[in-house]
Amino acid sequence: MKLSATIVLATCTAAALPALAADNGGYVGLSAGKADWKASSINGVTGDSSGTAGKVFGGYQFNKNLAVELGYADLGKFGGSGTGSARAHSTSVDAVGTFPLGNTAFSALGRVGVANTRTRTTSLLGAESSDRGTDLHAGLGLQYDLTKNAAIRGEWERYRVKSFGDKNNTDLGTVGVVWKFY
Repeated sequence: MKLSATIVLATCTAAALPALAADNGGYVGLSAGKADWKASSINGVTGDSSGTAGKVFGGYQFNKNLAVELGYADLGKFGGSGTGSARAHSTSVDAVGTFPLGNTAFSALGRVGVANTRTRTTSLLGAESSDRGTDLHAGLGLQYDLTKNAAIRGEWERYRVKSFGDKNNTDLGTVGVVWKFY
């Protein structure tokens, strides 16, 4: 995806969130957790995942089982001593299926969509490089409704990250809150 298409996606996302929240099925949320990069090397950077990761999101719940969700995720850091570091950020658009678990406040979640991820690397000498790519995004989770308008959500998501000629997976585990406007 070209930079101009990413700018259009980000602008549409930012413009749509207030409209979605103002409608009867709108919701917004915030989550924090840990990313696990499934790569041995990213543009010459080797090491492990580190740091806190998280996301902000907003969506529209069409009915009790289907929503569309827009999100922005910080996928944390990757690197090790002596090799430099890498960071990634992603914007995504997903269809989210919600499946109530009996007559309880618990629901199971499943998501599938696309994510545009920008990866930046910094070498030990300070040289910076960046690349972006668009690929599949999927996830599973549980949500517990505290009230009609507030919920706690735990999720695992997989981002398929295309960067620097490679395709790597990054798993994101988060726990967060959801505020519903319906």
